[in-house]
This record gives sequence, structure tokens and C-alpha cells, in this order.
Amino acid sequence: MSLVEVDQASRLVGEPSRRVFFSDACILIVWISDENELLGCQFVYDRDRIPHAVSLRPGDSAAEHFSVSDGEGRAGKSKESPIFGVARHEVPADIVQRFRAEAVDVDELLQTFVVKVLEGLLKEGACSLYCRRPN
Repeated sequence: MSLVEVDQASRLVGEPSRRVFFSDACILIVWISDENELLGCQFVYDRDRIPHAVSLRPGDSAAEHFSVSDGEGRAGKSKESPIFGVARHEVPADIVQRFRAEAVDVDELLQTFVVKVLEGLLKEGACSLYCRRPN
């Protein structure tokens, strides 16, 4: 199943507008200014296994690679918000291809922005946690 856009993504207080897309394996969030400028993105992959995320938050100058705890699995506790932690493995070399396979229905402008972020992280070295903001 490819990424499908949420009809009305909530806007968190203090954050710019965002578009949110889901599939069984991935989540894509793209932050957009009131002037429709792309400000950042977060691509969560391997949701169906051990989730990880590449995130370029609005205002940040570098993308980061994280592991994602789903907030479940604590006996006697209710589900909590996902928690980002230190990634235990490198960014997969095929991350761009995996994103493109999931993003077939995402508009080209957003795809291009996310691909630049992912490629930048890979160019910095797959074991690096950071890359520069794409131009």
C-alpha cells in the first residue's frame, strides 16, 4: 500500500501547517509555511518492523536519523507517544528507493524535497546522523 494523505492533519500549537501521509510501512510529515514554502519533513520507515525516522524539523539546519519506540510494551501502562532515540543502525542504502515506492501518490514537489533530504543524509555517510538542509 502506498502513502495516503490524511484529509485534515491537525496543526500543533506553535508549529507550521503540515501534510501527513500514512501507509502500513511508513509515515511522512511535511511542514509547510503559510506561503507554501517547504520547511521540513519526517519520514518514518519500517513501521511494520522496528521503526526508524529521518527528520528535518522546521528551523533545523541538519536532518537526523532516529530509532522510534512506539510507546507500547510497558506492562500495566497505557500506550504513550512514540519516543525518538539514538538509531542503532545506519540509514539503509535503499532508503530513497523505498521512499519512492511508497510515495507514488505524493505530489512531485514534496517527493523531490524528501528525496533531497534522504540523499543528503546518505552523502554525508550512511552511518552519519546528520546532513545539511537541502537548497
